[in-house]
Amino acid sequence: MPNFQTVDRITLQPQDEDVGYTFEFEVASSATANDGAIPFGRTLAATPNGATVTIAKHPEEIDYSTEILGTCSNTDTVVTVPMSYAYVTLLNGGEPITETTMLVDSTTGMAAGDRVGIELDSDAVHWTTIASITDATTFVLTTGLPSAAGDDNKVIVPRMTRGIYHMRFVCHFSGGSDKEFDFNRVYVRDL
Repeated sequence: MPNFQTVDRITLQPQDEDVGYTFEFEVASSATANDGAIPFGRTLAATPNGATVTIAKHPEEIDYSTEILGTCSNTDTVVTVPMSYAYVTLLNGGEPITETTMLVDSTTGMAAGDRVGIELDSDAVHWTTIASITDATTFVLTTGLPSAAGDDNKVIVPRMTRGIYHMRFVCHFSGGSDKEFDFNRVYVRDL
């Protein structure tokens, strides 16, 4: 059986970026043995075709694959899946302590009243709400920054809601067969 069935939950939080999770699949020891996820004499197909992975909010089944998952890679028996907590944009220039007006690469997808997190230079995240959107590259916070935030720091507007996410693997084996694995072990948190 694949080793990921015994792995603890995967937790994603703001600032998690390209965290690689590896899932190892055992090969059956003989043609008649039922002791491996990969059929005897087979391997996973060559990268990047060895596995297809999707992730959706459970139980609503809202697909978040493009927001959370990076490009998978694999060896003959191991699939590596990079996961990130999605962020909306980056600061465009540094912002000093107490600043409320944020200059960013883009305000697309933001709205007044949205919850927003600004990555500070201390690596903490300052959570507040968006008071207003000034233009395509500027918005205003309801509460000023408690410390400085540098150029290219992340601006997080959570579109992913906290909760449990369902991951679906479809492994593609050499020789042309597929096998599906499903589990609800990805937990999204907001600190």
